[in-house]
Amino acid sequence: MAFMNTQRLHFIVPFLLLTILAKGQQRPPSQANLIEKGQITGTLLDSTTRQLVPFATVALLSENGTILTGQTTTEAGNFTFAGLAIGTYGIQITYVGYQPRTLMGLVLTASQPSRALGSLLLRSESRQLNEVRVSTQKALIEEKSDRLVYNAGSDITNKGGTAVDVLRKAPMLTVDVSGNVQIRGSASIKVLLNGRPSGLLARNLSEALKMIPANTIQSVEVMTSPAARYDAEGAGGVINIITKKQLTGSNGSMDVTAGNYVQSLGGSYGVKREKFGLTFSGNTNAEREKSIIETTRTSLVNGQPAGELFQRTNANNIHPGWFGDLSMEYAFDTLNRVNLSISSWGGAWPTSNTGYYRFRNAENQVTQDYNQVVNQQNPFGNIEWNLGYTRTFHKPKQELSVLGQYSYTFDNSHYASDQFSLTNQPLYRETSTNRSHNPQWTGQVDYVHPFSRNGQQLFEVGAKLVRRDVRSLYEVHTSQPEDITFLSLSVDRSNTFTYDQQVAAGYASLKLANRTFWTLQLGARLENTTMSGQFVHTISPFGFSLLTSSPASSWRSS
Repeated sequence: MAFMNTQRLHFIVPFLLLTILAKGQQRPPSQANLIEKGQITGTLLDSTTRQLVPFATVALLSENGTILTGQTTTEAGNFTFAGLAIGTYGIQITYVGYQPRTLMGLVLTASQPSRALGSLLLRSESRQLNEVRVSTQKALIEEKSDRLVYNAGSDITNKGGTAVDVLRKAPMLTVDVSGNVQIRGSASIKVLLNGRPSGLLARNLSEALKMIPANTIQSVEVMTSPAARYDAEGAGGVINIITKKQLTGSNGSMDVTAGNYVQSLGGSYGVKREKFGLTFSGNTNAEREKSIIETTRTSLVNGQPAGELFQRTNANNIHPGWFGDLSMEYAFDTLNRVNLSISSWGGAWPTSNTGYYRFRNAENQVTQDYNQVVNQQNPFGNIEWNLGYTRTFHKPKQELSVLGQYSYTFDNSHYASDQFSLTNQPLYRETSTNRSHNPQWTGQVDYVHPFSRNGQQLFEVGAKLVRRDVRSLYEVHTSQPEDITFLSLSVDRSNTFTYDQQVAAGYASLKLANRTFWTLQLGARLENTTMSGQFVHTISPFGFSLLTSSPASSWRSS
């Protein structure tokens, strides 16, 4: 269910009505002769200019005036009704701006089964208009000097889906059934949300994209040769997902998707005044995954079979998740504005399954076989705060922006694995827990200075600081052969991992463009990354610092 505006339906509705009527009312003109071999053809012309009239609606009538079928004329103004039974017909012509015209008594006989009506003239219809509204719509795909843009907001088929469905339609992107994204075959990509890095997309991109409703996305920008302002993490390319902006006034929408494997409920509401704007969007969904996997692995020694492992697993899981975003913006005046956004998302992705395992030795004898049941849960969540300030100037495209961001992600998982004999006797039990969290702080400042009023010659400079602290505590408990119910800590498989990362980067780029023929972009980025980590119980602390410089240039001509 979705609320949307419709435009220019007066060209389509007549044809649809004619087709529906034809399906319900079509009768053969003569029951005595059912040989379908006749045809009626013609061409429509404007009676004043003698210009062709394309896309007019032409209906085929029976002898008593009942509509049998309909079609629209081609770009050359032609129409053809073929495969007609012998009998008497008529045609009715309608088109916006012209007077309707009807021709009856068109007789098809066995000796003369075809009627060529030649050029049919349509007279224009004069009307006094109260007003004229001119509207247009962006093309679905736009090609710009440094990126390709897919205008998802102009594609009504995106209703009810997720960001994964939107990216599948974007140019140069491939998305597999699990939601993994690649640019021209490369998975080394950076995904931004409204031009900003987001902890929402950092944990697991495929899972995060499933949380973002498709109806909140305005466009997707694909950059295969990113400028120097973008992080080195996106070596293969950068994807920028731009969400819809609130228009003046207030409006809202709701979308519901129901199916065997995917259900979702989402909506949005926004209010925009002269200086203040507020937008909220939220979505909750449940995705079901079923699978049956069978694999056989054979080990070879000197080219001869030395053993075989057969395994079959069955899984049937439901993955619930939710996403919410609240954005506020306040404009002090026409040049200064501040914005605050709070995003949160989370879910639980169980990967429980049952399996059968069988081992054979070199003599093809079964040495071990058992059933296994694994119940695994993975609750996770994220909350992200963004505070930004933007200062524009009277010169077009001259802008100073400052961004502060804090993101906190928790990612916990636990599982229990039980092995049973084929007679359902317990053989082995194992449990594990992993508790992790990842806070991240980001500060960024960017300045854009145009050398020309049309903004085709630009100089950009900026700096960025990022700090990440990761902590993961994991423990594994296993049963003992003498007592399956007693679990003890497996020291060699349990540990605490801590990891710190600081990134400081600066960049500068220059863009020179001709209005129609060429674009030249030059830039350089200097980035210093400091990392340190430690496995508390096994490995001594480690750390290193890496300084990288990356010149960037691109040339494009048309």
